[in-house]
Order: sequence, then C-alpha cells, then structure tokens
Amino acid sequence: MIGLGLKEFRRHIYTNLFIAVQLAAVLFIVILCISGVYSRIELYTPVKEYLECDGAYAADVKIMTEDGKRLEELVPEIDRYIGAYMLELGRDIGDGGLCYAYDDEIIEHYTPKLSEGVWLDEKIRDGKLCAVINFDSGYKLGDTVTKQYSYYREDDVTFSDPETIDVEFIIVGRLMKDAMVFGLNPSTSKNDDHRALYSEYKGKDTILLCSQTAAENKGVGCYRVGHQLVIFKDGISNEQSQAAVAEINKLTDFAMPLSELRAASQRYVYEQLIRLAPILISVVMLIFVSTVAITTLNMKMNMRTSAIYALHGCTMKGCSMIYLINSLIVTVISVMLCTAFMNILALKGFFEKTVVTVDIHTVIGCAGVCGAFLVCSLVSPVIGLGRASIKEQLNVSE
Repeated sequence: MIGLGLKEFRRHIYTNLFIAVQLAAVLFIVILCISGVYSRIELYTPVKEYLECDGAYAADVKIMTEDGKRLEELVPEIDRYIGAYMLELGRDIGDGGLCYAYDDEIIEHYTPKLSEGVWLDEKIRDGKLCAVINFDSGYKLGDTVTKQYSYYREDDVTFSDPETIDVEFIIVGRLMKDAMVFGLNPSTSKNDDHRALYSEYKGKDTILLCSQTAAENKGVGCYRVGHQLVIFKDGISNEQSQAAVAEINKLTDFAMPLSELRAASQRYVYEQLIRLAPILISVVMLIFVSTVAITTLNMKMNMRTSAIYALHGCTMKGCSMIYLINSLIVTVISVMLCTAFMNILALKGFFEKTVVTVDIHTVIGCAGVCGAFLVCSLVSPVIGLGRASIKEQLNVSE
C-alpha cells in the first residue's frame, strides 16, 4: 500500500504540490488566528479563578498600625493575598538588584515568557535558591549570585547587634525582553482590568525572581509589594464584603471589589474576541471549503485509477488506504512549507512586534486541521466511489 501511495503521489505530483501549498497557507492562517486569540486571554486565564472570588483589589497591604496590627487583623474578613513579595535583601549589596518572590500558587498558575532556561518549578538546587533573571541582566544560566541578609535575633531587644548570612541564588532562567511579569506594576486605577496585574520590566537594575516558600525556609524575610488580590473568607454576606472593601480602601488609600475588576477584565476579553470573530468565522469557512474541495479533487482524479485497482482485486478499504498515504505525504509537505515560511519571516524579524507564536495551542490547532484533512481524504473515496459503478469510474477522464 505504501508503494502504491507513493506512486499515486508521483502521478499527480504537480496537483499534489499545489494542494500542499494551499494547505500550508491554511495552516499559516490558523497559526495567526490562534495566536491572536490566545494573546487576548493569556494574561486573564492565570488569574481567572481569583477574580471569581469574593474580595478586593488593593494597592498596598503591608500596612502596620502603631500597636503592631496588620491589615488582616484589622479586617477579619481577609483570608489570604495573591501577589508578589520582595525579599528583605539590601540593595547596597552586590549589583544593587532587586529580589522578588512568588508563593507556590502563583508559580504554578503563571509562567512568563522565557528566552532561555526554565521557570521556578524547582525551588532549590544544590542548596541555592533557584532564580529567574530579567533579559538585560549580565548573568548567565548556571551563575551563582550571592546576597547578604541581615536580621536581629529575638533576644536582641535593642536591635544593636545584627546577624548577617549569605544567601545564594543559582540562575535557572532568563525572561524574554518583553515578558510580562506578575505583580510588579506600581500604579493603580479604578479603570484597571486584569492587565494591570502584570508589567513589562524596563528598569536598568537586575531583578531576581524566586520562590517565597524556599526563601523563608532559608530564613530570609520578605514582604508584599505591588498590587494584591485580597481574597475574603467563604460564607460572608454581601454587606460584610462591602464593608471590608470600604475598610481596606480607607486603610490602604486604594481598593475596589474584585467583582469590578472581573467585570472590566471580561469586558476587555469579550470585546477583543468580538473583533476577531469575523476573521475566525472566515478561517473556519476557509478550512471547511478548502478541505472539501481538496479531497473532492483528489477523489475525481483517482476515480479511474480506483476502478483499475478494483478490477485487480483491491477492496474499497485498500483504495482508501492508498489515497490516505498520498494525502499524508501532501500533509507532511504542507507542514514543511509552512514551517519554512515561518522561519524565513522570523529571520527577517517579521514576528518581533507581533503576537504570533508557535506554542502548544497553535500546534494543536494545526494538528486539528491536518487531522480533518486526512479524515476527509479517507472518507471521501468511500462516499464518492461507493456511488459510482466500476464502469462509470472507468469512463472518467483523468
């Protein structure tokens, strides 16, 4: 069957190459559309479940009253926070870089774009804190960065004899130049949506991102910085929730209900998807029409040959397998053409200022298109040839 499939491909090589080019164009359009859709939701998806909780969006939660009470003690409705930390490491040590940290929940939910290396799936390596650096940092993967942490013992009530320990980081990843970093946006506004929870780091200083849990296990203190999502306890009433938001707003100078942030975020996502809807509908129609047209053309071209195969004892299943192999070769060529075309565009810098990316989502989309093409290639001969007698098939002119 494989030999006959290759023979069929060679017999109609120019037509098959034309079909491969057409299918490659469809794959390229699918990549563009999926990239466009995903770029609108990639920042919303990691925080979606938090925005659906009852809580507040606050600017500064690290307040402490004169008698030592923290925000969660002043507002008992608070259950937990979602946001970034800063390690208590002096900037006058080493290169003056800043060290930020995330809890395990954020590390698992959101992975920024990396130019090399890995994200913080591994917290500690060889006794050192794993860290991801910004793109313009002078460090390389595998480098060790040493910072100093000063603290006072509990029995040092006069705070006159600080203890100092070395904190070692090992670089395991580097952010992309335009990577969106969670929790470092310093500004807030009543018009904010989920995008305000992220920011592109453009500072000159080096930043290190690490695990808050691992840092605290090493004895390094940290405090919350930037925007924080304040999650309330389950079971509180609407009146209690509104009162808690008002109290947080009073204490921190800015807070708004998570329901408002969620509504603004959903409105943005829906508006973006509605703008893309005509393009998406057109692409779906293009895929459908192209697939049907291509498989029908293949069936018509091979009808006479199928009759000859049938006269030599080849079953309908055997004929379908021959044409499936032919279509599989066409599919492989179309994928190669699309890949080559995208690589050429990438080398010329076409994608640098676009949202076009090749990731798991675009791969699945292209696989779906190729799968639909192959299924149609397998089913079409069965439907078309089953309706025509061998005599009618022989009368078809190639």
